[in-house]
Amino acid sequence: MVYVDSWDEFVERSVQLFRTDPSATRYVMKYWHCEG
Repeated sequence: MVYVDSWDEFVERSVQLFRTDPSATRYVMKYWHCEG
């Protein structure tokens, strides 16, 4: 598991990973009907 110290660093690494190999990335989103 990779740990990053800042949100900006996380975004940069995420974009880099997606551009390198898009099929190796996974996205998870949560939706709560009572809040939506």
